[in-house]
Amino acid sequence: MGHRVGIDLGTTNSVIAYTEAGRQRCANVDRNEFGSAVLPSCVGLLANGEHAVGAKARRCLVHVSEFKRGMGTEAAFALGDALLSPVELSAIVLRHLREGFESSVGPIDGAVITVPAMFDERQRRETVEAGRLAGLNVLRVINEPSAAAIAYSLSPDPPTQNTVVIDWGGGTFDVSLLDCAHDVLDVKANDGDMRLGGRDVDQVLVDAMRRRLRDAGADIGDAPEDAIQLALLAEEVKIRLGEAEVWAGQIVLPRANRVVDFRMTRSELDRAIAPLLDRAMEVVLRLLSRNPGRPLRPVDVRDVILVGGSCRLGAFQRRIEAMFGRPGRFSIDPLEVVALGAAYQANHAGSAADAKLLTIHSLTKNLGICYMGRDGAGVLRSDLFSCILKAGTRIPAKRTETFSTVDDDQEVVSIRIFELDALRERIEGKPFDVQDIRGFPRGAAGSFQIHVTFEYTVDQRLNVTVEVPGHGLRRRWTPKFERELAGRREGSQSRVDRVFGDACASFRPVAERAAAALAGRADAPRSTEALEALRAAIESSDPQAASRAKNELLVALFDEGVTLGGA
Repeated sequence: MGHRVGIDLGTTNSVIAYTEAGRQRCANVDRNEFGSAVLPSCVGLLANGEHAVGAKARRCLVHVSEFKRGMGTEAAFALGDALLSPVELSAIVLRHLREGFESSVGPIDGAVITVPAMFDERQRRETVEAGRLAGLNVLRVINEPSAAAIAYSLSPDPPTQNTVVIDWGGGTFDVSLLDCAHDVLDVKANDGDMRLGGRDVDQVLVDAMRRRLRDAGADIGDAPEDAIQLALLAEEVKIRLGEAEVWAGQIVLPRANRVVDFRMTRSELDRAIAPLLDRAMEVVLRLLSRNPGRPLRPVDVRDVILVGGSCRLGAFQRRIEAMFGRPGRFSIDPLEVVALGAAYQANHAGSAADAKLLTIHSLTKNLGICYMGRDGAGVLRSDLFSCILKAGTRIPAKRTETFSTVDDDQEVVSIRIFELDALRERIEGKPFDVQDIRGFPRGAAGSFQIHVTFEYTVDQRLNVTVEVPGHGLRRRWTPKFERELAGRREGSQSRVDRVFGDACASFRPVAERAAAALAGRADAPRSTEALEALRAAIESSDPQAASRAKNELLVALFDEGVTLGGA
């Protein structure tokens, strides 16, 4: 059998982890010189036309990053002559992680991928689709703060009741409130800011550098080479100011042949990012107000866990300590902890009976439909919100609400599904799915009961059922965007494969190494047969068949005790 892995698919960095001998560990899939398991979530185009992923991609003149912020939208990113969606770019990063893991550790049997707590239904399903395009069997998605809490719950110093987990990564700010007692982790509430990340701190520094350049008569405009240099330098300055009071150095612009002195103190940076920190603290206070039963005060919080690289900012840590009266802790590497927790969840997906920790997840948004009725003032309106599953509800969850027709001889009922961050009486914005239910028999208004059931599964998937008892009307479906993703799958798969060159290029080294390992061996019939199937799929340039054959080969090699050689 292969490994079950956990993947932190981050806006800025991604990490893959697995369970070995009962303990979770991260895999260094790039074998970089720093021995780090962290892979920059970046896809680039080299000068020779080949593609790069990770640290190498960040230094390409043509590269794409932070595409995770485009999940759930129709955004498209140019990479050479190709336009790639956030789903496809995420799939490229995931495939790079998958192939690196399989080359260095072994076959993958299934994956749990983490998402920001405030991702909506479409963004979660697009994450699953990215995993599918990368050749992964995605077992489920879980929230990033929840994954971090799992890792801490397994540590020598687990969290207790009323623990706040704050995950501040490169692109998003997520917070969760949870209780941990008697080997049960109960996630009670979630909140977040989808547009607040470490990259926003970097941009503050980039803006300061641009002002300094303009003062020195060296305005760089939009030159991509110089923009890359400034982005990398801003990240370095941010990290250094976490350790020193002052950063003094030079802005070097090779394209413009300019070198400009630049100086930034820690206090100057703290003042510049104060509005960002204010936004973060507002989210934390809002989370405490969402505690089931009664709102919490900061003094009621017994533990604060910090996750994500941006939590290393000294100004942020000081804000946390001032709010809660205690410092936040990050005894587990804040860049790896989310993947470690996801790896544990993956290892026990579908087998909770042997898990040391039971994790209870909850909904992050309010799910319901739009209906016609009278508002609080007694006015008849057609834009009222009926919440069927409330944010904070433990999952899996299932609930039915009953409605009725509003017109005589009504033949069609339109079910408009919404998800809201906060409960309110009236609907604003567009629904994420609409279904028209037809076939009602003639009758007076209100004469038919319409049962609308929302079922939210353990793998965080929404199913909707509409039924009219006694009239044989029943309709069950998954949201429209899932069907749209399935319709785009073939084209997306082709674009992802093209990024990697030969559609089957990634499978050739595996076949060659397997052939070398099996040379002269007659005690591995399954592996030999699987190798021939892989060769046939490669010869026919069928990446889907090759992916299946490769997985079967890796499992057979593992079961028959055959070790692959090479890098």
